[in-house]
Amino acid sequence: MNDPYFAALRKTLRQLPAAEVEEFVSEVAAHIEERAETLGQEASMRAFGDPRDIARLYLAQRSTDVPVRAWSWRARRAVGLCAKGLTTLAVSLVGYGFGTLLLAMALVKPFTPERIGLWVVGGDDPSFMLGRTDMPVGEEMLGWSVIPIGLSLGTLIIYLTWRMSVPVLRSTVGVSAQKTHAQ
Repeated sequence: MNDPYFAALRKTLRQLPAAEVEEFVSEVAAHIEERAETLGQEASMRAFGDPRDIARLYLAQRSTDVPVRAWSWRARRAVGLCAKGLTTLAVSLVGYGFGTLLLAMALVKPFTPERIGLWVVGGDDPSFMLGRTDMPVGEEMLGWSVIPIGLSLGTLIIYLTWRMSVPVLRSTVGVSAQKTHAQ
């Protein structure tokens, strides 16, 4: 591979690391040798093109490639943000939903006391039923104490959900704001 063809190729790629240049020259040589079986060495080199043009094309293509390390870091970051966002969404939906249910029970209990509460249902295998029912079955456990329990637990659950989700949202917005300012 000391042919003038490969020397011109190396000369045009001299700003690249030597190992990368040799890898590319070996790749080109392998392609030329494949064609040389049918066309011959000289014709194969001519058919492959001017070495300076090939080197310039390689340099142009190389400058537009996104480095794998940078892409994988961005991909991991995006996946992490998505996972964090989806987890926050799921926890927020459950937290806000349950807190709102408890608050609504506490606020509606004075108007329909026989239909709102926590009941133990079943004999041998007891289960619990929380909320509103048209025909209460079983024994109500909390009675009127569902009002202070619902107000305090509902408020606490909503507050804790908010305290958990706000820092996550701030960190996510902070990342996109930093990216916008950096550009």
